[in-house]
Amino acid sequence: MSLQSVGSGKMMLIFIDEDDTFEHMPLYEAILRRLRKLDVAGAQVFRGIMGYGSQHRIFGQGTLGIPDNRPITIVVIEQEEVISRAIHEIKAIVGEGVIVVIDALIHPIHQHPPSS
Repeated sequence: MSLQSVGSGKMMLIFIDEDDTFEHMPLYEAILRRLRKLDVAGAQVFRGIMGYGSQHRIFGQGTLGIPDNRPITIVVIEQEEVISRAIHEIKAIVGEGVIVVIDALIHPIHQHPPSS
C-alpha cells in the first residue's frame, strides 16, 4: 500500500514530555529526525495545553500562569511494516513515555487546482 492511495495502515501516537531530551536536543526533534531517516512518509508534533500521565502529575500548569513542561504527542500514519521498524528505533531513544498504535483507514486527498 502507498500513502498515495486509499488503504489500511497504522497510526502511531508517541506521548512524551516537552522537556525530554536526547543527545542535547529536544526529544521530539530527535524522534522526527529518526523517523525521517527511516523514510517515514510524514509525522507531526503537537504540544498539549495540559495533561497528566500514570503518575497523575499535571503537565502544563506552571506558577504565575507560566506553562511548564507540556505534554507532546507525535502522530505518524504509515504502513504496518514501517511502523513496526520505527517502534524499535523510537523505544531506543525514549526514556519514558507511551507509544500507541491503532488501525487506520487512510484516505489521501490530493486536490489539484482547476485548470484555466
